Amino acid sequence: MKTILIVKVIFLMAAMEAGAQLLPSTPPVVIWGAKLTEPRNIFHTIKSKKFAARLRPLLKDHMLIAYLAPLLTSKDLSCLQPDCFAYLRKVEPRTYYSKIRKPVAALGTLLAEHNQELVWSERDKMLHLPCKKGHIYAYNFQTQNLTEHDKFMETVASNLTACQLVQIYTAHGEPTEEIERRIRRTDQAKGRTLAEQPIAEPQMQTKSQMPSNISHSEPIAGAENQTTEVMVFRHPKAIITLSTIVYAEQYSAGVSVYYKRQYIRMTDAVKFDIVLRDPKNIKKGVALLINTTAGNLRLILLPVVGNWRIYTLIFRNVTHMPRDLLFYSNKFSFCCQSLNAYSKEGGRVSLQSLSMDVVVADNVTATDPDYIPKTCWLCAVYLTPALTQTLFTVAILLVMLVFGISIFFNMGQNNQLPNGNDPNPFVKSH
Repeated sequence: MKTILIVKVIFLMAAMEAGAQLLPSTPPVVIWGAKLTEPRNIFHTIKSKKFAARLRPLLKDHMLIAYLAPLLTSKDLSCLQPDCFAYLRKVEPRTYYSKIRKPVAALGTLLAEHNQELVWSERDKMLHLPCKKGHIYAYNFQTQNLTEHDKFMETVASNLTACQLVQIYTAHGEPTEEIERRIRRTDQAKGRTLAEQPIAEPQMQTKSQMPSNISHSEPIAGAENQTTEVMVFRHPKAIITLSTIVYAEQYSAGVSVYYKRQYIRMTDAVKFDIVLRDPKNIKKGVALLINTTAGNLRLILLPVVGNWRIYTLIFRNVTHMPRDLLFYSNKFSFCCQSLNAYSKEGGRVSLQSLSMDVVVADNVTATDPDYIPKTCWLCAVYLTPALTQTLFTVAILLVMLVFGISIFFNMGQNNQLPNGNDPNPFVKSH
């Protein structure tokens, strides 16, 4: 019992430390068309599961439309100018929540319960929506023009006047300044100053810096200090972003081993395509093809119990295998700052600033400009062979330990019932 208590305390301390460092984004939410339970105060944060539970009864008799802006704060919704949210101010009943943790996750929960998928509708389709009870539509705004948002929501609602409609206006996240302010408050509450733990500046998603080196080799002059652009390649069933392919070819000089590296930058001349293992079912496997002037790359994904496994990378007709078991759920996209694979001949391929999303749904296309890739599954979270062997060894040792302890405590105990036909034991009296 003491051991279990110590383990619980360790996990609790780790969770508290992680919670202080990774504060989730909590954008505000406005719901009109229904009056829901008000929060205890404006500082109270409602979790995704509780928010989904409050919306769930509305889907029995209503259709739900969710509008998501890129960024949104409570200050934006408290604008006092007469032209700020002219339509939103007039709609009743209305419910306002100042902090909802991951509202998109709550919508995903409701969609899964109704066997639906999160599909970002196009602008033209939003103006001609049919009235369907229990159906959820989602629209993603591309700009931060709040007045334009208000006018568009009014136009959509005017076409559904005969429908019992519930509309939600929220955002994917908060501005970085809001999150930094909350981190500072958390650090001050724990007795740390901002100077002791500075907040790192957010990295731009469109730029990436090449690493200083990959191995002891012959680097290209100035290649390490160049800033390269991340190129986005789209296909109806997949989307991939990549900055550079680094190919290292091994050669020997005496007893020493060297690598000759080649940097292949992504440009507009690069072609992207996919090949399905089964033309009728993308879930049975897919190969992502990146055709460059320096060689063709084939990245093969195979299904494993509802997950994707990055099986091999074939570059210049040479098979390269990742040393780690790279799995990720098909409900996520895959993101990795540097994905490395190795060949039997000693060569290696490194994909820099890689992000890819495979579209499984039949009614969704990645070429849609309103399509937003799924949440990232970072390559730093995977089951390595060393970890697999460690878990297997620990499991065997625990089984042996339990078995040995049970045998130890059963020593000297007679578990057989006495038999009436057995003779009385002979006892020598003298």
